[in-house]
Amino acid sequence: MNFGFRFGYGYSSTEERVPSAPTAMTITASDDEAGQVTITRSGGTGYPTPSYTITRGVTELTTNASFPYVDTIGEGTYTYEVVATNSEGTSTDTDDGTSVVVDIPISADSISQDSAGSCQYPTSGTCIATSAHTISTSNETGAVTYSWSTNNGAVIASGQGTNSVTVTTDSGGDVTFTLNCNIDDDNSSDSLAVDFTHSRSEEGVLALIISLNGDLTEVV
Repeated sequence: MNFGFRFGYGYSSTEERVPSAPTAMTITASDDEAGQVTITRSGGTGYPTPSYTITRGVTELTTNASFPYVDTIGEGTYTYEVVATNSEGTSTDTDDGTSVVVDIPISADSISQDSAGSCQYPTSGTCIATSAHTISTSNETGAVTYSWSTNNGAVIASGQGTNSVTVTTDSGGDVTFTLNCNIDDDNSSDSLAVDFTHSRSEEGVLALIISLNGDLTEVV
């Protein structure tokens, strides 16, 4: 039943009518690891007061949205539509859908030591210890570049520019070094630094003593 009044070509505030389409809708994607899309809007007025349905692609997210509305989702390109509905009907959608790109920044998660860095050296000598390391990443977009560095006499022996490197040290004692990796993808960067230790032990001196009866005796 209509209890409102028309004035000219307008509507009174209490006249029942199909809501107008939501206008001035804003969709923004976060630029952090949250991977969130925030939707705000204005317009979509009508009486009775409309509710708002938000659709992402073919997925209906809610039929009674409050604004700002936050959708948490992974990387990708998504299309959103917002319509207003009341007892009189449903508005048209907004601009036939608005697209937004969610691009979560790349993350340097961990650096592993895949092979132990240890060696034995002769008395009063040194030895070269070698270890292999791999960085684990997440949220990559496109090609990833890797730049490794280290300190305290350690050397990147191979693998620079890839996700796995070998590191060598040449010393007569244990060496602790920091292994750092900077990573970049199409739109973001990150870095991680981890300490590792190459351990060393002195070789035993082996002597073979031949007894008078020809038996061999091993002495360390």
